[in-house]
Amino acid sequence: GTTRATLTDANYQLSGFIDAQGATVTQTAGTYDNKNAGSRTVTASLGAGDFTADGGTLLSNYALPTTATGGGTIDRAVLTARIQGLPTKIYDATTAAALAANNFALDGLAAGETLTVTETVGAYGSPNVGVRIVTAGLDSGDFVAGNDTLLSNYVLPTTASGAGIIHQRQLI
Repeated sequence: GTTRATLTDANYQLSGFIDAQGATVTQTAGTYDNKNAGSRTVTASLGAGDFTADGGTLLSNYALPTTATGGGTIDRAVLTARIQGLPTKIYDATTAAALAANNFALDGLAAGETLTVTETVGAYGSPNVGVRIVTAGLDSGDFVAGNDTLLSNYVLPTTASGAGIIHQRQLI
């Protein structure tokens, strides 16, 4: 959810040195051109203190770059989903579970981003009375993105599960 890029010396390539001279870049902070997943451009600001000379190299012989730019990739974040809120029903000899958006919790969202799950059907692990595991199948059409949230930034979960309760049916 941010444009921060973490870099290592392997992310830089310096050229133009004479013979076997060289240096490494020690700057570890950069910026992606966009916060969304996909192929992006990364830029890093460089100062004189961001270079370490190889043996036999005198950096004052060279005009050092003040920026570095190159390609980078922001991978999609993997989300997990779980059933929460202890969905309940009265025994009816079926495993059908009625669910609402507040029965789903999503883990792995970037700060400030929101998704709503719209799936309304799940299944109890048994039709009998007691605490049961409720499971719901999910597909991409079961998610609605909030403001400033893109579904394409995430690997969406395909299932959610959690505890639910089937209560006894009252006989009269």
